[in-house]
Amino acid sequence: PAAAAAVGSHAMQEKVEWMNREGGFQGAIQIDAVVKCATGVDPAQALRVLKQLEDKREEVTDPTAWACAALQRQVAAGLPAGTSEEDDSSSWDEVRKRIGWLSHDGGFKSPLNVEEVMEAADGVPSHVVLRMLTHLEEKRSEVSNPTGWVCAALAKERQNRPSGGRGPQRGKGGKGSGWDTKGGHAGPAGGVRRPIAKH
Repeated sequence: PAAAAAVGSHAMQEKVEWMNREGGFQGAIQIDAVVKCATGVDPAQALRVLKQLEDKREEVTDPTAWACAALQRQVAAGLPAGTSEEDDSSSWDEVRKRIGWLSHDGGFKSPLNVEEVMEAADGVPSHVVLRMLTHLEEKRSEVSNPTGWVCAALAKERQNRPSGGRGPQRGKGGKGSGWDTKGGHAGPAGGVRRPIAKH
């Protein structure tokens, strides 16, 4: 598996380099960032994401963010809910970096509060947090308070998880994180649909 990952990483790097030189992106794709985002994604699927990006180059304004968001969706889709073995410090470093990037370069009207979001993420697996950040990015034109949006979404996620994930390695905040876990804050646009029990 390690050898396959190395081969996949090399193939991705070559593909991104080609896209930057001859694919019309003119060096706009950050190779290291995209290769890192592809960690845990099947190499063939990762290359497919790059092909999709290539097809959309006229529409995409930030190809690095687009590729990372698409790759993170693949990671989230490939991990079962509650997976915590992968929630090591590097996973949460990636979450923190993603929040920082969204805050500075994500196109939001107001910046995200990194510490507030990390505190609200306590008890939620890192891959779920990354998936929510991707949803937030997709709704950036609708969301005026990105910190409140993602914190409310995380609070709802904690409610819906019987045991929860490990959360960031920064102490156990849980219910003491300062957020009303009973829905006191407005959630994502449209709310969170809850499954209806069938009899």
